[in-house]
Amino acid sequence: IDSGIFTLKEGKVRSKFYKRIMFPIRSSSGKVIAFTGRVLPGNDFGPKYMNSPETYIYHKKENVYGQYESRQDIRREDLVIFCEGTTDVISAHQIGVRNIVAPLGTALTKEQVEKISKLSKNILFLFDSDSAGQQALERAFLISQELNLATYAASTAPYKDVDELIVKDPERFKTLISKRIDTFTYLLTENLKGKDLDNLA
Repeated sequence: IDSGIFTLKEGKVRSKFYKRIMFPIRSSSGKVIAFTGRVLPGNDFGPKYMNSPETYIYHKKENVYGQYESRQDIRREDLVIFCEGTTDVISAHQIGVRNIVAPLGTALTKEQVEKISKLSKNILFLFDSDSAGQQALERAFLISQELNLATYAASTAPYKDVDELIVKDPERFKTLISKRIDTFTYLLTENLKGKDLDNLA
């Protein structure tokens, strides 16, 4: 029960992650410290994704998915890519892009950015293309500026997220990485879209 993998209901110990695909979350040193569980097709029980609760060995705000698996590539590329989800990270690894991580079911925290910045001071934010993803980008930019990091940004549009982008157009995904622009320029450009620059009153 203390591990967060089981719960106690009606006097019985039950699996918290019933009928789910399990994704192990590893510490920086490679030890499994928690899990993310995704529902299987046909199972409507609970949320689509379920994460381990806080435990004495797992603190969400300090860890990111893929931090152990991606650490060597982040150092080699001198770049860390932040996306939104577990499947985004896995899809990227499958096509050879391994310097990528994701927050764990929460908004990106200063502690997560600070921890991963020990591997590289260069960060590319590739969040979902919806309004929530863009709001997350703005928050992430502010956090990174507090830590004096060099940040870049790109959009997965017209696709929803990194996973869908890789499935539909993997070369575009790699181009977004190689031709990344700084976050301030990206945000400014996005905010000016559709505005009449001759009449900004």
